[in-house]
Amino acid sequence: MTNSTTRKFLLSFLAAAGTLLSCRGAEPYPRKEKLPEICIDWEEPIKLVPGGYGRIHRLNDGRFMAVWSTGGDACFKFSPNGTTAWTPAKKAILRNEYQSASPVVMANSEFAQLSHSNPYHPDRIIYAVNVRPVDNKSTLTPYSIAISVSDDYGKSWSPARDVYKSELWSKDVMRGCYEPAVLELPDGTVQIYFADETPYYRNGLRYQNISVIESKDGGDSWSSERIVCYTEKHRDGMPVPMLYNGWIYVAIEASGDNIRFRPQIVRSSVTDSWKNPVLESSIYRFDPFLTSMESAYIYSGAPYLIRTDNYFAICYQSSEGGIDTGTKNATMEMALCRIDEMKKGEFLTMRGKIRPFEIDQTKDNALWNSLCDLGDDHILAITQHNGYIWIRKGRIYTK
Repeated sequence: MTNSTTRKFLLSFLAAAGTLLSCRGAEPYPRKEKLPEICIDWEEPIKLVPGGYGRIHRLNDGRFMAVWSTGGDACFKFSPNGTTAWTPAKKAILRNEYQSASPVVMANSEFAQLSHSNPYHPDRIIYAVNVRPVDNKSTLTPYSIAISVSDDYGKSWSPARDVYKSELWSKDVMRGCYEPAVLELPDGTVQIYFADETPYYRNGLRYQNISVIESKDGGDSWSSERIVCYTEKHRDGMPVPMLYNGWIYVAIEASGDNIRFRPQIVRSSVTDSWKNPVLESSIYRFDPFLTSMESAYIYSGAPYLIRTDNYFAICYQSSEGGIDTGTKNATMEMALCRIDEMKKGEFLTMRGKIRPFEIDQTKDNALWNSLCDLGDDHILAITQHNGYIWIRKGRIYTK
């Protein structure tokens, strides 16, 4: 990663007039007007901590909390001043303290703090992980989604406990559930979204869907899973939920016939909350981009979706420009659109190929990325590169 001297990068992109393509193959969305230029003014990148799969969110007291995995443990630290300075790293969930019959690691760290007005456990932090067996050749422990909670702003954490378990398969089968993401609904219901291969592999298939479980008591007890979305022949993976204007939006990585992974978004009203799964042909599934990302050669997986004051922002890892067409040479890429461009409950004008981190795609990658809203249309880009988590602040504005 290039860490140049004191300078700022101005990355801008202009969307030309054109046609918006629907992932459903329906009628195109014509746009006659010229869309405004959106710019990001970047500060210098900062090496945060050794580890991977970093996520950062603002807590109710104004601090920021970062989570990640390293050495198989689930870690965290705090920033009291807008992600510039950080407290020492600590561990919330230790792999050796998880009650299992065989060695496991804690992967895919993610969390959310419940609102101060939550009727069950106000201000509770729910830290979710994907528990993965180290070696399925002799494992006695299935893949699972587990949580640890803190009711004192991260000073202490409960023992990790499973809230969803996959199944044990025959030896050498590395299949299960992955990538939990936590969301609180307006009525205080807590949801955890995750990718799940379990119902497919049970029938001898290798696909996966997005599932959700719910807690009606602030994380003390959890419902059985129900399906959020799936396709009949492909994989929906890596869910990231977001609330906006009475709707739940979930960014996923989707695939198709002769198409590598690319970001899609599925949605459901908060009142319905996935009563019916979103299928491949559903009107509640859409591509958010101004131009089609469907390609048999370019991988664009692992999306992450957030909202700032005036923009929707999505990031993903793209293999475009790399030697390898998968994750080996993929790097973090971003796209944005203005909230006031939304029509019919969908934001279809994501545009630009912004790359917050400079890497050599002939030998490096920047993976498992995420974004954090810093307020006032400032944003934080987070990536995993060369064994470290890097962060970079940027200011979004429209010319």
